[in-house]
Amino acid sequence: TYVELTAYNGRKKSVTLPTEIKNKTVVGISSRFKSNVSLTNVVVPEGYDYVDGFKDFENLSITLPQSLRFISSYAFYESTVKSINFPNGLEAIGFGAFMNVNFENTDITLPDSLKYLGSFAFDDTNITSLNIGAKTSVQDIDNMCWGVDIVGDDSIKYYDNPALGKCKNLESITVDENNKYYKSENGILYSKNMTRLYKFPSAKTCENFTVPKSVDTVATYAFDSTCFDSVTILPSVKRIRARAFEDATLNTVDFADECNIKLIDVYTFTGATISKLVIPSSVDTVDAYAFEIATVDSISFAPDSKCKTFDDYAFLGSNIKSIVIPKSVEKINISAFSKSTVNKVTFENGSKVKVLSDGTFSNCENLESVDFGK
Repeated sequence: TYVELTAYNGRKKSVTLPTEIKNKTVVGISSRFKSNVSLTNVVVPEGYDYVDGFKDFENLSITLPQSLRFISSYAFYESTVKSINFPNGLEAIGFGAFMNVNFENTDITLPDSLKYLGSFAFDDTNITSLNIGAKTSVQDIDNMCWGVDIVGDDSIKYYDNPALGKCKNLESITVDENNKYYKSENGILYSKNMTRLYKFPSAKTCENFTVPKSVDTVATYAFDSTCFDSVTILPSVKRIRARAFEDATLNTVDFADECNIKLIDVYTFTGATISKLVIPSSVDTVDAYAFEIATVDSISFAPDSKCKTFDDYAFLGSNIKSIVIPKSVEKINISAFSKSTVNKVTFENGSKVKVLSDGTFSNCENLESVDFGK
């Protein structure tokens, strides 16, 4: 018979957890785990299969056993962790397991045994470096399984929520050269074949960066919270995924001639600050919330734009001064510019707009004119 630990009722702040309770083997720590004192030093003994329940702890030092296979979702949420080990046997780190955690040791090494890294696992933490070993076997899925849920043995369900989003102190990611799935160049995480750029560390110092010509996909949160003078996107890039530039600060995002990007994905530039952005002619859709609360001093569309749709809330709450809507645009969906600071909107002559949905310019307090052209 097996049981899980749900409470500690002792008075010591340093404790080794029991392996048995009333002749029943303890196999893990419950998500409902409570302690009547603020534990600061915890040793989890061999035999434990999973840990949970250490939310909102302060100055916690915890030793995990080699038998441990799972760190459960939100297990250490919003805790301050002085020390923790990741045993070589650990297979899964759950959804939000270390979300909002403040680590004293900010250099994190994932064990070779790791197979699953859940969405938001290290979201909004203070880690400065991440090390991936030769045998870490999380498969080649967006952001190293940042945002997948493994169902059964082989079935994989996709999400768009990465494990390393909003890690504003992250300076570098290193990968053992013998890893089969990932590669690191100059501290940046790529797929092994360099076709996907998974993560540009938010705190990495760089003035100008050109996405390598081998890359065809820029992953979710790839450049979030970064600060550049310019990023250049080459024609080889066919997709920039959601939130790729969220909260980034950039002078320009330069799309090379013959760009192949067709979609400005949902939330791509949410919260970003950009001095100048020219949306390439290849783009046919500005998706929902693409520029939500973004500040763009100068935004325009390249000549011969093929853009047909501004989706719901595309520029919600954005800080833009003026915009010229290309004549190719046919649909402007619900509240596309709602609550933005735009003061002048101009439709190109020959505009093909067929749908101007409810609330397109609602609560645009600075709006002075809308020119529908000829």
